[in-house]
Amino acid sequence: MTEPQGFSAAPFEQYVPLEILERKDGFAKIRLPYKKELTNPYGLMHGGAIATLADTTMAHAVYSRYPQNKFFTISLKIEFKSPVSTGYAVAEAKITSKRKQLLFGDVIVQDDTGKTVAVASATFFLKI
Repeated sequence: MTEPQGFSAAPFEQYVPLEILERKDGFAKIRLPYKKELTNPYGLMHGGAIATLADTTMAHAVYSRYPQNKFFTISLKIEFKSPVSTGYAVAEAKITSKRKQLLFGDVIVQDDTGKTVAVASATFFLKI
C-alpha cells in the first residue's frame, strides 16, 4: 500500500494490495482489487480479505482525525451480504462517536457495481 506521508502502515498490509482513495476528517475510502490470491476455494474474495479491508479503512478514518495518537482495534463486527467475484471491493468508513478513549465507527463495503458486500461496526481504543 502506498502511504501518504506521516502514516506508517502495519507490515501486514504489504501483503494486501490496498489503494487509499480518500482520507480526511474521520472518514476514509480504500479499494481492494479482486485477485486470485485473495479468494476462497470457490473463487470468491475471501471473507478475511474483506474484513481486513473494513478494519484497515476504519483505522485510516481514525488516523485522519487523530494522527498523533496510537490506536488499536478492540472489536470489529462484520456482516457479509454479497460475494465479490471480479473487479474490486471498496470500503468507506467513518467515525460515528467518541466516548472517553473509545472511538466507534461504521464501515460499508461495496463491489464495483455499487452492491453492498458487507457492513461492519468497529470500536477502537485511542491511546492518549
